[in-house]
Order: sequence, then C-alpha cells, then structure tokens
Amino acid sequence: LVDEAVALLEEVEASGREDGAATQRLEAAMAEEDLEDLELAIEACRARQLDVRAAGALLAKLQEEESRREAAACKLQQAIDAGGALEIRAALAEAREASVEAWLLEKAEACAGAAEVAAKRRKNASVELHLALNSKDVDRLRSAIAEAEGTGVEAAAVAAAQAELGELDEALRSLEESVKARAPEPLRRALTAAESLLSCPQELRTPARQALHHAKSLLQELEEEARRDQEEGRRKETEDGLRAAIERADR
Repeated sequence: LVDEAVALLEEVEASGREDGAATQRLEAAMAEEDLEDLELAIEACRARQLDVRAAGALLAKLQEEESRREAAACKLQQAIDAGGALEIRAALAEAREASVEAWLLEKAEACAGAAEVAAKRRKNASVELHLALNSKDVDRLRSAIAEAEGTGVEAAAVAAAQAELGELDEALRSLEESVKARAPEPLRRALTAAESLLSCPQELRTPARQALHHAKSLLQELEEEARRDQEEGRRKETEDGLRAAIERADR
C-alpha cells in the first residue's frame, strides 16, 4: 500500500512538473507573442487540460494581426507590380500600420521613389514636346520626340509630333533643294510652303529660321538679278532699235 502511495505521489509530482513546464512555455510564448510557439504551447496545455482562455484570446488577436499583415503585404506587392507611385504610397502606409516585414517596406519605398522620378521625367518630356512643337526647331523636336518615347508620354502626342516633324523635314528638304537649284519660281514656292509650317517667332534663332532667312535673301538676290537682266534686255532692245532707225535714216 505504501508503494502504491509513493508511486501515486511520484506520478502526481511528475504531472505537476509537466504542467508547470507547459505553463512556463505558454507564458513565454505569450510574452514573446510568437504565433507559432503560442499555437504549440496552447495545444500542449489543452492536452493537459490547463486553462488557456487568456492565451486563446491573445492567439485570436495575433491571428487577426497576421491575417491583416498578409493581406497588406499582398496588396503592397500588387501595387509594386503595377508600378504606380500613388498606389504604392497608399499600400505602403497600410503595410506599415500592419507591421509588414521591413524588407518588403524597403522594396516598396525604392519602387515608389523610382516611379515618382519616372513620372516627373515623363511630365517634363511632355512639356518639352509641346514647347518643341511650338518652336518649330527640327533638331529640338527630334530630340523631344526621342525623350517622350523613352519616358512613356502618351502615344497620340508622340504620333502628332512625329507627323509634324515629317512635314518640317520635307519642307526644309524641298527648300534646300530649291536653294541649290537657284531657280526663282521653285524657290518662291518652297519658301511659301516652308513659311506656312515654320511660323515660329522671329526672335527664335533656330536652324529652320536661319534656313528661311537664307532662302529669302537668295530669292531677293535672284529676283534682283532677273530685274537687272530684264532692264539690260530692254536697254539693249532699245539701243538696237535706235541703231536700226539711224541706219535706215542714213540710207
């Protein structure tokens, strides 16, 4: 009987030690608020029929926070993949509040910064494209189109600028050929066509404006030469007529 009592006492003491160990593990997990450890500790305590009501409430709270964290992290990653700066910033604020992992927050911050830089560059490129169109500066417009294409400016705006550039290039090419030919009438037509396209302010000293100025000067020179030739022709015709009249009178 004594042996049975001793054995029972040892069993009770062993059970108490195991209960104590399980309780200590549970308390440590609650203090650390480690979700995985807390789940295991609660399972062990329940198996020993220990009170886990406080731990269960904490577990529910941690599970809810983990769910929010996972949802915020997923939303943040989607915003990163989409690439919009505003969307990333909004998701980033929510992710910080949900205590999303630091590495993902840092990644999102870097992506948001890069997206903001790209958006600013795109806006600047769009403004420069508009200014280049108004300037009628072929080289400036060509450069602005390249920058607009590289930064993702609206395709319709780029296409309109390309069409304008094509017309300017053709007008200047025709003007250059007419200047080389030095024929007044074709030069006058090319000059009129070019002026209708290159209607930039006079104060803008662009290559196109300089080409127009040169063509106008050449046309004036050719017209002056033609006028002198006509005058010379009329003078010669008059002299020839007088000479013929004198010869007839001498007879």
